[in-house]
Amino acid sequence: MRIKFCIPNEWNNYLFQILKGIEFKDCLWKIGEEQEVLEIYGDTFFTESIYDEKNFFQKIQETHYPIFADIRLYKSNGNMNFNISNYMDFMKSDCLLILFITDVSFVDIYCKDDKLLKIIYNNAIENGFNDIELISSDDNVRKRFNPYYD
Repeated sequence: MRIKFCIPNEWNNYLFQILKGIEFKDCLWKIGEEQEVLEIYGDTFFTESIYDEKNFFQKIQETHYPIFADIRLYKSNGNMNFNISNYMDFMKSDCLLILFITDVSFVDIYCKDDKLLKIIYNNAIENGFNDIELISSDDNVRKRFNPYYD
């Protein structure tokens, strides 16, 4: 399943607003190499490539400006090096969730867990995000799995 929506083009803690309430023990958040999320002083927001749950959620509560993002959730014993280049690769991988932000405002999230997707959907509604759309696996048309392409 997939959800997509638009966030405002401004400084905030949108990653926290999107992912609030998601709790996974023994999981790691991997920050993609092709990301551009800025902190308030203009520096790169994510200074590590891997975060545990506590440090990830602590970090995303800070104010940031996501331009492009590729953030993935894995079980801590999962294979993070498997190349995910399309939807079928995602389904075969140990990755549980992929969050893309493209051109500051466009959020696209792939998730294998319907419960997590429901939390994200409710967060999007609660935060007044625009153009919220749930998409079935049959309608996943993203050609490349990176934040620069849809």
